[in-house]
Amino acid sequence: MNRPRIAQAVGPLLAVAWIASAGAWTASAQGTPPPFDRVEEDWELVIIAPDPIAEGPQITTSMSPSATQMGQFIALNLNYRSQPSFRSGGLEVIAYNADSVLATSTQHTSQLSHPDERIAWTQSLGLSGGTMSYQIIEGQSTSWGRFGQGSGANLGVTVPTSLTSMSGYRPETSVEFSGVGWQATRVESMRLLRVRYYQGNTLVAIDETARSVNLEK
Repeated sequence: MNRPRIAQAVGPLLAVAWIASAGAWTASAQGTPPPFDRVEEDWELVIIAPDPIAEGPQITTSMSPSATQMGQFIALNLNYRSQPSFRSGGLEVIAYNADSVLATSTQHTSQLSHPDERIAWTQSLGLSGGTMSYQIIEGQSTSWGRFGQGSGANLGVTVPTSLTSMSGYRPETSVEFSGVGWQATRVESMRLLRVRYYQGNTLVAIDETARSVNLEK
């Protein structure tokens, strides 16, 4: 399969979303965060009005332990699932290594169905002992209710990795490769609200800078 990227939708069934103050350090400080092995990102998505007939909007976030998507990265699809084939509705996590799918996880199957809906969730990515782990934590929505870890069913993946450091992680990379691949005009806003950095179970840094995804790209 082709690597996920932004694409012009030929029709709704062919739409491809793109992939696209604790601690001693804060975003206002100079320099980089202290060493860390796990990152949590808080996201917020505001829907203007969904289109169940055209199966939109279709949204994707991306998260990588490095500053590019040339190697391993994770995609979260909202309101559609792409593996092993397209299905509308629900949520899907996909672990990639470049063009190759390493693992998937899904939760819920229904489509977005409420206007003016706010969807909030935390996505966590970490490296430990030769594995890369990603999970959704405490997702909240009207259409799907609660989702991810803490909702009674986990939504995440764990895959082997040769990476040993998260030092290449950048929140700007997450924002750059996240977006709405189908019916972007039905989304009011999509924002990465804050980032927390952990070493083990210890919070070592927090970045409260809100970053908005460009919905017109």
